[in-house]
Amino acid sequence: MRELRGLQLVLDGVRAAGGEIVVVSKDSPAELAELAQEHELAFLLLSDPDLALVDAFGLRHAGADVFRGGDLARPAVLFFDSSGELSDFFLTDNWRQRLRGEDAIARVRAMR
Repeated sequence: MRELRGLQLVLDGVRAAGGEIVVVSKDSPAELAELAQEHELAFLLLSDPDLALVDAFGLRHAGADVFRGGDLARPAVLFFDSSGELSDFFLTDNWRQRLRGEDAIARVRAMR
């Protein structure tokens, strides 16, 4: 949850740099809508319950969902340019390690 609030805090900076934030989760659309409303999130939350998008980018972490069982996505931030091409990415095997907001903004600026 802290990660989502952190994204909300840097949303204006990301948008000012020409970017947008979209979060993909295996949570249901209803769960994501509740989460967005509860925490006043102004960016898009997409549901990927079967991890199809996660698999398309090779980001599945088998057995990582210790609370509900099953798999999760590896922590990653993907940066797409204005033509929709993958331009940059941040990927880690440590779920505690996250990309700092100012670093994300700098990467968006560098893509211009």
